[in-house]
Amino acid sequence: MFYRHEGVGGAGYVLEDGKKGLLVQKDDGSRDRIPTSAVLVLTRPFPSLTAAAPYLARVREESRAVDLSTAWDLLLESGPAPVTVDALLELCGGGVADVHRDALLLALHDPDSLFRRKGDLFEPVSRKVREERELQARRTRERQAALDERIREFRTLLERASGPAGAARPVNSDERQSKPSTSPLHAGVGAGEVQSGLSPEGSAVLAAIRQCALDGQPNSAASPVLSALFPSDTRPYPVVAFDLMVKLGIWSEHQDLNLLRHDIPVSFPPEALAEAESLAAALPGICSSRPLLDIAAVAIDDPDTQEVDDALAIVKTERGYDIHVLICDVASAVPADGAVDLEARHRATTVYHPLQRLPMIPERLSHDAASLVVGRPTLVLDHVLHLDSELKLFDSSLQVGTLVLERRMTYHEVEALLEQPSGDWGERVGLLWTAASLLIEQRQRQGAVQFYPPETRYRLIDGRIEIKRVDTTMKSRRLVAEFMVAAGAGVGSLLADRKIPAIYRIQPVPDEDLGWTDERGRDPVYIFEAVRKLKKAGISLQPERHFGLGVKAYCQVTSPLRRYSDLIMQRQLHAVLTTGVTRYSDGELLAQMSVADQTSGIIKRICDDAEDYWALAYLQQHPGLQVQAVVLSTDRRSPLVLLTEFDVQARFNPRGQVNEGQRLALQVVHAQPRTGTLVLKEAE
Repeated sequence: MFYRHEGVGGAGYVLEDGKKGLLVQKDDGSRDRIPTSAVLVLTRPFPSLTAAAPYLARVREESRAVDLSTAWDLLLESGPAPVTVDALLELCGGGVADVHRDALLLALHDPDSLFRRKGDLFEPVSRKVREERELQARRTRERQAALDERIREFRTLLERASGPAGAARPVNSDERQSKPSTSPLHAGVGAGEVQSGLSPEGSAVLAAIRQCALDGQPNSAASPVLSALFPSDTRPYPVVAFDLMVKLGIWSEHQDLNLLRHDIPVSFPPEALAEAESLAAALPGICSSRPLLDIAAVAIDDPDTQEVDDALAIVKTERGYDIHVLICDVASAVPADGAVDLEARHRATTVYHPLQRLPMIPERLSHDAASLVVGRPTLVLDHVLHLDSELKLFDSSLQVGTLVLERRMTYHEVEALLEQPSGDWGERVGLLWTAASLLIEQRQRQGAVQFYPPETRYRLIDGRIEIKRVDTTMKSRRLVAEFMVAAGAGVGSLLADRKIPAIYRIQPVPDEDLGWTDERGRDPVYIFEAVRKLKKAGISLQPERHFGLGVKAYCQVTSPLRRYSDLIMQRQLHAVLTTGVTRYSDGELLAQMSVADQTSGIIKRICDDAEDYWALAYLQQHPGLQVQAVVLSTDRRSPLVLLTEFDVQARFNPRGQVNEGQRLALQVVHAQPRTGTLVLKEAE
């Protein structure tokens, strides 16, 4: 028999005639139930499919040779009345053998046949129907020809890309930029160069392939080309599309698609770079017009920090001590609504991506002229914390000035001084830690909770994945963080008392007591559960409590080189200090801050996802690696664990029951960073 079922035609051998249709053994040996309505031709009986196969093959061959056009012309001229199969067989001159009759029946049932079935008879279709079919067939041929041409173009590109001439050179034409970039985020020959070898239609298909990979969804322009180029590839179209972009040299194999999806720029436009040079040249003159702060200040950062926007100093006074939290005065260095400011507003934050740091403000300012550099005058806002003789905070104030930074130190250098004090700086950092400890205790009494989760950062350096583990429990890190909080709380109180429009960072109290202790704040299982219970932090025009920080009013102001929201608040502060008139109304602040926070949130997710990607890329390079894990949750069939050395969460199937908090030795079975897959098993 021949049949057409669910749009697919085939031949087979009837094994059984049942209520649900015919049980058919197909050409390929498989069996299926075919409804009787799908039957096109039933041949004479054969003892088996093997015996019937030569006959079925001959019917197919003769069916392709049947010419119905002459019979169609004759019958249409004489009046389109239905005729029998035997009459058509005679008109077509096919003979009377079974094979000829079955071949004719198969041809008559072709979807493009010139006859339509009427019971046991067949009538010719109208001339209009035939013309429409021919038009459709011509269009189909044209589409297929166009598809064939696109396939030929892309095969040529693939051959070119795989040869020595196609070796990738770093060019980024996938992002908004003024000139080619050597950013490792976008290594490849660039879409522009590839398109130079394509027709306009081919370029449109390339754009569709790119979009398929970005959207994670197939589309009608990309799918046929991908199917033809990689006929045996059974992976989803977006995965195949991504691989094609890599093969063509447009993307690197580690291309971060999130950066492309959200149009994150990797270079600055010429006008922003030119203005940055001009602003940098003007800064020494502005510095000379400001009062010089005669204090010994230190900037404490990671050794690779380039945007140095805060420093600390402690000075003995008649009442006790003043701690100066010195923040770069970016508001005075970068005018609002200029080219640099507009670019910073668009970026919202510096991007700390594993492959590259993308500054919010051009490096001429953010890494140099507006940043704190040892021995060079820099504009600052001085947030002064006034302490009594017992190092307890009793007041705060704010002033503008110029600072000549005396020293830069790393967290580890400060940590060493705290362990073994020596010299003037040993004494100073000791006093700073004592004061910070008192501030921490005060906030904790007001309900603050602090977590010290392990942090792991991944960087690709010279093609090698390097891991940096950050100890968040270090006194030096807590010291710096505490004074940044104190500065923000001081600004919050100042603006609230004066009823000056401000954006306050707030966090409602959770619905249940977290039972926090300093020791529990170091436990990954407790952190996992407590964070889920915390309410989402947000912004408000009214001074409200920030639960996590344990302060009544808090404004984020200490990173104006790296966060646009901080720069907005610094401009508001600067206006109040210098003119007594606020720069922004409540509505203007809220509008700008909301956009900046939304963009910052997107970038944080991008960077978090990128860290996860490179963690899995590292594990992919080390199959069989034994890793230490702690069980975070058993609320599903597969427990959730944290790989403590890699800061990666994953699920796995244990051999037996495991409990929350249990420590395990696991082994990496398989890791695939592109799909986010990590397979683990218990170590032998």
